[in-house]
Amino acid sequence: MQVFVMAPTRLLAILLLSILLMNQIRLTEPLTVGVSQVPHHSAHQDLISKLQSSLSSTPPSFCRLIIKNTKPANRKDYFSEPKLLQVEGRYVAIKTGPNLQLTFKETTRDTTKNIPVDDGSSLASALLPLFSSSDFKACTLQTLEGDYAFKKASTKLRVNRPTFKSPPSAEHNSEKNSIIPPTSPFLHSLGLTDASGAPKPNKKSKLKQCQKFVEIVGKLIKDKGFATSPSDPLEVIDAGCGRGYLTFSLHDHLSSSDIHVRSTGIEARPSLCSDVNAISSSLSSQGDSHFDTLSFEPGYISTYVHSKPRADVLIALHACDTASDDSILTGIHLQAQVIVLSPCCHKEIRRQVERHDYRGEGALRDVMSHGIHRERFSEMVTDGLRGLVLEWKGYDVKVFEFVGGEHTGKNCMITAVKREEELQEEERDRIRTRILDLAEGNGVSEFKLADSLGLELRGRRQVKDSRRMPK
Repeated sequence: MQVFVMAPTRLLAILLLSILLMNQIRLTEPLTVGVSQVPHHSAHQDLISKLQSSLSSTPPSFCRLIIKNTKPANRKDYFSEPKLLQVEGRYVAIKTGPNLQLTFKETTRDTTKNIPVDDGSSLASALLPLFSSSDFKACTLQTLEGDYAFKKASTKLRVNRPTFKSPPSAEHNSEKNSIIPPTSPFLHSLGLTDASGAPKPNKKSKLKQCQKFVEIVGKLIKDKGFATSPSDPLEVIDAGCGRGYLTFSLHDHLSSSDIHVRSTGIEARPSLCSDVNAISSSLSSQGDSHFDTLSFEPGYISTYVHSKPRADVLIALHACDTASDDSILTGIHLQAQVIVLSPCCHKEIRRQVERHDYRGEGALRDVMSHGIHRERFSEMVTDGLRGLVLEWKGYDVKVFEFVGGEHTGKNCMITAVKREEELQEEERDRIRTRILDLAEGNGVSEFKLADSLGLELRGRRQVKDSRRMPK
């Protein structure tokens, strides 16, 4: 057995060579693609520098800034003290010059702060405390050159490909695409907007409802393909029109869409009809001649059916209780091709649902033991019956939410469009059976809409026990 002993000088040389090779590998090791090796304490300084340069470049390459904080662990914290969740920055051009607009999104509110882009110290003063906060999570700066980001636990400023190919609009108050232009004179005359077209604080929700209602109804009318002329205009009836917000809005939209239209608002209060007729006449005299064919008549929709030969479109927004049924009934009798309504209260059916005994109904037993559930269920039963009756009369029906609950609690919409072909008798019988089953299963023996059309509900066996459910 032979043993090789290496000379000390040779061993030392090999060790030195190994050390040099290891250092060479470490020095030449490629960095992670898209990552700049920056110590954590200077990552935010580097990001602020890139932010300032992107804001001051010509044209500005800045697109968006997002600073995220950790979310509250408990839901109850959202409703206690305001807690900052996120800060969003955008470039805006205002009268005083270009600014970085920071929106501070908190758990209970949003606040905004504008910082001039040439004020570097104010910019740093606003951002550095956010980065050093214990709640800080991550920050992303998006520019046309690239996206820069770093996280709280990271020691690197990451560079990715740019998200934006062109910068967002720098307009401070960018006008949203609206089916009803906010500067429309009739909106100001009705008190929905101020002279500049901005919605009045207490009318924002009403304006939103009108915008969405007109968008839906306008599309249904256009899809139906009505042929109109000055001598044969589209006949529109607004049942229970109130101050005429929707009547004016739809009439103006249709007229602006080159549809010849004659609109009539029906309102029970004569004084209100006089007020809105005066507004219509005033607008017409000021040059809006299409308001010549808009008028308001005092009366009740239940009796109006006898004074009108026909209606092409019937709409009703928040007609109370059976007034919604009167509207549907009028639309059917006047052979309206489009019927659109957003019902209000449902007292007629609610009283009967309250008396119905659900204790033997299995899964519904525990649900219907609560008043709030019975109230909402009454709405669903009522609108379900309305939809089925309209189907029985030859309409294609949809029931859906047309606007968010923050604008109105009564946000259910029923749309009915007359079918081109008549229903076969077998299909009508099937729909009739569904109506009777739905009514009987929920203790409904009186339903004005069905009764008025000769659809008798009393003939079906009703639940005998009419005791109320325990509260």
